[in-house]
Amino acid sequence: ADVASAWTEALARVPDKRERKQRVQLVESEIGLVPVLGENAYDLENGEASVFSRELKGQDKGRFAVQHRRMIVAGRDYKHDDRCLACHGACNNDKVKKCRLCPVALHAKCAVNGASGKEAHNATW
Repeated sequence: ADVASAWTEALARVPDKRERKQRVQLVESEIGLVPVLGENAYDLENGEASVFSRELKGQDKGRFAVQHRRMIVAGRDYKHDDRCLACHGACNNDKVKKCRLCPVALHAKCAVNGASGKEAHNATW
């Protein structure tokens, strides 16, 4: 009996985890009381609350701003290959063409004469 009474007292001291809210409100109208969802209970003078502000409920609006994509740039966001795509030789001199949109690197002679030279010559260097 001691454990049961201690448990009952402990439960009485703990508040509810969250406040319960009624979703339906009774609104006075021409025909009497009418049940209306709380979200739809607004007057015509003040208008309807926006769904965004109702869902946001005081949180920081900046968190929900439109995220703009940043263009990925070679050299800043990733390194270029250290080998030529066409001949697979080391790219360690200044006569190397590097694509500005991808990590591809080609020797200048490979970009013009190599097997992939036709596509590489028209690429964005």
